[in-house]
Amino acid sequence: LCLGCPAFGLPPCETAPPVEVTVDRFYELEAMGEVSTGGSTSSTSKSAKVRAVRSSFVCDAAGNTAETPFEVLRKSRMEDCHVGRPALEGAASSRPGQSSVDIRVSFSLEEEMEPKLVEGATQVYERRKHRRTFEADMLRIQLTHVFVDKKETWEVEVEVKMNVARARLEAAGDGVRDEALSITRQLVS
Repeated sequence: LCLGCPAFGLPPCETAPPVEVTVDRFYELEAMGEVSTGGSTSSTSKSAKVRAVRSSFVCDAAGNTAETPFEVLRKSRMEDCHVGRPALEGAASSRPGQSSVDIRVSFSLEEEMEPKLVEGATQVYERRKHRRTFEADMLRIQLTHVFVDKKETWEVEVEVKMNVARARLEAAGDGVRDEALSITRQLVS
């Protein structure tokens, strides 16, 4: 990626972006009356479950987490479009359509939450991420090494900057369908 990627609109860079280390802590919360989502409130029944809430903290050079999170949010997965899935354990790996990695396009809704929402809540699990982020005009490409307990994974995320995509679509006027197609082609190139 340091050499650039014209298809993504990513220019070459002389040095790789720094590795950012963060810790995510996940909480499963029982809904009690109203839940604040940082600007609006939604009523819920007392027995309803709120999706997992994530608090994210930056880490210093020694790996210690900051005292306060830089974001607290609830992420709801809307849909996954699986392009490739890992082969089942013990299955013949030479079969067509099987992959050693999970490749998918995910559509998610992220809602900012009030940090006080997780105060005193039970933590479900924690993960540590080492991430390099490359920025293009419309896309953010993140290379992440994730650690959860004794397991580790590698992730590559290509995220559309929705504010840029929305501005392009709004500026397209009558050509909005062509512009949407152009954005989609850039994402999947």
